[in-house]
Amino acid sequence: MTRPDWIETWLRVADVMADRSTCQKYLVGACLVNEKNHVVASGFNGAPRKQPHCSDCIRIRKNIPSGEQYELCESIHAEMNCLLQAGQKAHGCKLFMVVKSPDSSIYYERYPCFMCSKFLYQNGVTEAYVALSPIIKGVEVEYGVGLIEAIYLCNRDEKGMGKE
Repeated sequence: MTRPDWIETWLRVADVMADRSTCQKYLVGACLVNEKNHVVASGFNGAPRKQPHCSDCIRIRKNIPSGEQYELCESIHAEMNCLLQAGQKAHGCKLFMVVKSPDSSIYYERYPCFMCSKFLYQNGVTEAYVALSPIIKGVEVEYGVGLIEAIYLCNRDEKGMGKE
């Protein structure tokens, strides 16, 4: 029996966390892992603590494209939940993230949004690993990786910010 490497291990943890999501559009799970390969925090997207789950999504109802008007979303992103748990312990960590359809049949190549990338960058998180394929035991996991600083700068430039 071969053991999974650390990247696959943490993507599996993020995949399980995604199953806790209450979002109707995407199941997102994440975990922050430090340089010693210890989980510092984990999270999923969903309504704030002690609030009703997302049952009537305004973004779905109004057909708002992905990546736009997050301020209308009641959900807290998985990455933000990780940061809220980790606090200063997030510094130097890597983020592992899974974004999949509600029926878990499709895995999306989605990196943190502008708002989350900004906070991850500010908190010293260094890299983001994102699962690109279903995580099945014995099958090699496909994943993408990006530097948080580059993700933040790319998101910022797409919004037309930081340009003189």
